[in-house]
Amino acid sequence: WPTVDPYRLPGTTVSRKVLADGAGGDWGVALPDVNWVGGVTDSKRAAVGQYLKGLTSTLMAKKSWFFLDDTVVCLGAGIHGRDGAAVETTVDNRNLGPTGNAP
Repeated sequence: WPTVDPYRLPGTTVSRKVLADGAGGDWGVALPDVNWVGGVTDSKRAAVGQYLKGLTSTLMAKKSWFFLDDTVVCLGAGIHGRDGAAVETTVDNRNLGPTGNAP
């Protein structure tokens, strides 16, 4: 993945707050204090929703995904943080190099 910024993975909403290595514990251990997540499908289409809270930041968001015949619609609302750190939602990213036109 030499052309991808590992701190801005596509499809993620994150706080840019700098965290110590291992913050939040091992993979799958951290459980944010949220009570709203779920989805439904009719085996052809699906809808999924999530109330997102940062583990060690004030990041909060509500996100939804709608999987249609040949389209995925992604929606976000109320995306914010209160600790002054920037909050970003990344759709895609590529390192274009210093001149901005890498092949």
